[in-house]
Amino acid sequence: MAGLKTVGAYTATLSIGTGITLTVARISNDTTTGLKWASGTISTGTDAVLNINGGDEAYNTWKGGIIGDTMMSGGYMYVNGGATLRISHEPLALAANIIIGQDGAGGSTLEFNGQTGALGVYQSAFIRIADTTDDAGPNRLLFSGDVTAVGTVSHGLQKAAGATNNPYIDNFGTIIRSNSGEYRSDLPIRNNSSYYPATLDLQSSFRISGNKDFTNTESYVSVYQAAGKVILRGASSLTCQGILMIGGDLQTYGGEGASLSKDAGYNGNLLTMSGGTITVSADDPSTYGKLTINGNLVWTGGTFQAYVNGGDEDERTWLDIAGNLTLGAGAHLNINSVGALSQGNWYIPIKYGGTRTNTLTFDSGDLFSIYYDNDSKAIYIHSDFM
Repeated sequence: MAGLKTVGAYTATLSIGTGITLTVARISNDTTTGLKWASGTISTGTDAVLNINGGDEAYNTWKGGIIGDTMMSGGYMYVNGGATLRISHEPLALAANIIIGQDGAGGSTLEFNGQTGALGVYQSAFIRIADTTDDAGPNRLLFSGDVTAVGTVSHGLQKAAGATNNPYIDNFGTIIRSNSGEYRSDLPIRNNSSYYPATLDLQSSFRISGNKDFTNTESYVSVYQAAGKVILRGASSLTCQGILMIGGDLQTYGGEGASLSKDAGYNGNLLTMSGGTITVSADDPSTYGKLTINGNLVWTGGTFQAYVNGGDEDERTWLDIAGNLTLGAGAHLNINSVGALSQGNWYIPIKYGGTRTNTLTFDSGDLFSIYYDNDSKAIYIHSDFM
């Protein structure tokens, strides 16, 4: 079908029956084709598929109405063929599962931009950014709206009141938050292993107000990082209900202070790290930024790759932990010197505002000694080589 469009104040329902696939394509250079859905309902039965195949946001927009059946789970919407589907204005409800790049061709995109009303997600629906090994690049989910603009909403992706389970975002590709203001979503995110490293790239601030147990161990968190990357650029912030990191990378870019914070009402540990690597100013360690963790850090495994200016003890990358610091035998600190290292410098790669429990492992003993000072609530590194 070369185009599916609502006309006027359409209030009826288009039903896609069980097991049926409806493919909506577009005619090249004719932006009246593609998907133009602004009102009414597209109801998807069990295993029914609305397949959007090709065309950018000029062809494919969802501005209002409902996709899926809010009374049941089941049904899918695919964004395929390198297509972009833009969600804007006042979409009412999503009750179908969205798979971005289900065809394996790569380069498909779902974009939230210009919402004047929130999209409510029903039942156990998920949004999946599919893996791909194609040269077209990773599939993407973009939260790219300027939420400071008049008439836009910042809380644009919500768990609907009737949802009985926790909808979530399953990431095998790339999620990007860009533009001004803090965009808020209720859907927790899982970063998975992928040909393309699954990436949550925060170029501006992002809030996740929901959580899910991804491990079946009652570990309810907003971000579960099995692999891939979380990147905080500049002074961006991630506010959420806990991060569980068992692998991959947590990185900041630039020399400004990126931050992690707790969502309102969340009283658990902010960051629990049992594996993976933290690198501050990963794009250029010589800018010596910091990562502020506005809560507790439980660190039982994985590495903090810290960098120091070999000739200036006031310059280093560091972690500024507002709460308690709990360390386990697998917690590891590695110090890297930028430039020639001078003897006798003192560096502070880690500070904490609460209590510290236990010590970490440290493998830079040929060049440095490590000291723990509970009075100043800091971990010190001294360059004492000869």
